[in-house]
Amino acid sequence: MSNYNNSIPLEIWMIIFSFIKSPKQLLQCRLVCKKWDYPAETAMFSKNLEIDGENSVKLYNHLAKKSSRSHLVRAIDVDICSTDPDLINLLKVSFNPKMQHFASGLDPVGAGFFAVFLDIIKSLPKNTAYSMCTIPEPVVLSDRNYARVAYTFRRTLQHLQISANSRAMNTYLRQLKVFRSLITLKLDAESVDSVEDLDVILKNCPYLQELELTSPDNSNYAVKSHDTIAQWAKQSVTKVPSLEELTISFAHPDLVDYLMYKYPNVSCFMCEGDDYQHDNALRVLTATKNVRSFETSYYFERFRDIESTISAICSVDERPTTIASKICYRRVQEGYDAEMRLMVSLEEQQKSFQVNLDLAHHLSSQVHLQVLESWRMHTGHCPIRYLEVNLLNLEPAPNEDMITFYDIVDKTPVTERIDISVERIQYEPMAARSNQQRKLSNLNVSYAVIDSTALAQISEMFPDLNRLTLRSCCILDNNNRSNQGQAPEKVYNIYMPYSSFFSLNLVAAPESNYGYRGVHPQIRLMTEHSTISGYCYLRVSVLQADVHMYCRLKASSPPVFLTQQEFETRPYRAEDATVCIICANLVSLRIDLVGIVFDFHVKNYVLNSTGKEIDNSMMELESGSQDYSLMDEAYQLELLKKLQLKGQIWKSYTQDTIALEKKPLMFY
Repeated sequence: MSNYNNSIPLEIWMIIFSFIKSPKQLLQCRLVCKKWDYPAETAMFSKNLEIDGENSVKLYNHLAKKSSRSHLVRAIDVDICSTDPDLINLLKVSFNPKMQHFASGLDPVGAGFFAVFLDIIKSLPKNTAYSMCTIPEPVVLSDRNYARVAYTFRRTLQHLQISANSRAMNTYLRQLKVFRSLITLKLDAESVDSVEDLDVILKNCPYLQELELTSPDNSNYAVKSHDTIAQWAKQSVTKVPSLEELTISFAHPDLVDYLMYKYPNVSCFMCEGDDYQHDNALRVLTATKNVRSFETSYYFERFRDIESTISAICSVDERPTTIASKICYRRVQEGYDAEMRLMVSLEEQQKSFQVNLDLAHHLSSQVHLQVLESWRMHTGHCPIRYLEVNLLNLEPAPNEDMITFYDIVDKTPVTERIDISVERIQYEPMAARSNQQRKLSNLNVSYAVIDSTALAQISEMFPDLNRLTLRSCCILDNNNRSNQGQAPEKVYNIYMPYSSFFSLNLVAAPESNYGYRGVHPQIRLMTEHSTISGYCYLRVSVLQADVHMYCRLKASSPPVFLTQQEFETRPYRAEDATVCIICANLVSLRIDLVGIVFDFHVKNYVLNSTGKEIDNSMMELESGSQDYSLMDEAYQLELLKKLQLKGQIWKSYTQDTIALEKKPLMFY
């Protein structure tokens, strides 16, 4: 091998090792033989070295011993605390004029680091040409030492964090005019009084791709009209087509107008809102209506303003629009009735809004229904496709009725998926008499005590329902067995004779790693109820095929298939649970009761039992699932395909493999 190595010139080895992408593999290559040491290390140091605290010490020791190799280092990303002396030590032994990147991944660094950096720079010849593109972010954006270091690298620096109030801005930095290569800028512009003054700075950054802006202070800022900004911008503002990502701390409407004009190709725009003002909100939504991804927030002193927000959302654009809404009760900022987080996305001329609305827990139930009624009034143009409602923290006023599941669904007849956390779902005789068309196809209920008769009612009310998840729920049935005065057995009687399910999931939420401290009592109660320490007896009846499946489940064991008589004569034990499912059709079933985790391909069982396909015309999946789909569904579909190819009926998970193989159900 020695002769072979000597026959190849060093330059060829350098080229060969340059094709190896992994610094770890190059580190191993340099240990093979002495001939490989230098070319492999040269290639390794040409990569971006991402190192933690322990490896930073090793790298420091290596470069301290071989100082002649420091000129090879090109990029270092250190994942250690900014106050750690190892950060400064590593800078001392690694910095060289050809270095392009030195960053601290954990947090910004202090003035002491940049003071050392300046000393290193001063030790080099004044006419040194540098290649530095990235330096760490300073703790204080007006840090003088940071500004001096940035100025040194002004020809090549691509990423800058600076305050408009910095003394250097008006002297040697010349309002950023000295920087020739900036592509990302974080600018603290609180001291800037107008968009005209802001443009004096930003016009010197013609190649920006990302901009993060701390907006002018709200108390001293005078908002200009849309026409005023439009006329001034047309005459004086130079557009920058390269910028795609924009973040601002406060959405002044004239600031948004200016930024949207200056950066016409923004695809991702994030900003913080303030106290809701209808005209300002409408102006911002109009200005950003062609942005692919837009996110903002509003605070409401009066819940009545929520209706005008909904009106603005639905009227700002004539393109097809869908809405996903999440409503819950919690403690919002003092003095406010509600807080809203608004996320807008635009794909192929199809717009969707995701609205997260937090209502103060002291608001009445009627407020909640008024919000839903406002949504319903706009369903013709902007239907709510997905609604998530958390009613657990709702505190109804004295003599006020609690909001029910049926109150929610009556207000949202065209909603396709509902996730609801509620204490109780009871049978209501009048609920099914409404003649309105309902489109609910995906229902997820969490922490509820449900009447078994209510499930039958839901089955009748929602003919399109093909996905159901009951998460840490209890089903009340007067027929539950008991033994000599003991607590009744845990029985899940899911009687839904009109429903054809693609997937039905009975799952238990695992206990938090922090226990139940601060958790709603209903969540604790229902989670404890869903924990099974013994057997789980399962009966599945598919009415359309007249097929019944009986089995006994136990953690870490295959299912034991039973006869009807064996199932009906099962022994009573308080630690056991029984699941009885009766439905028109079922393809996929998941049982996950903390330790007992099984996926059943019921369709295969029916095929094995009858030799005939069951009608699954209602359960064809669309190839592209929408954003509000369960994350788990794609995994479940993939599993079903594998089981179907193998003709399998079930798949189980042991305690050791649950975390590795099972993707948990996720709710938004």
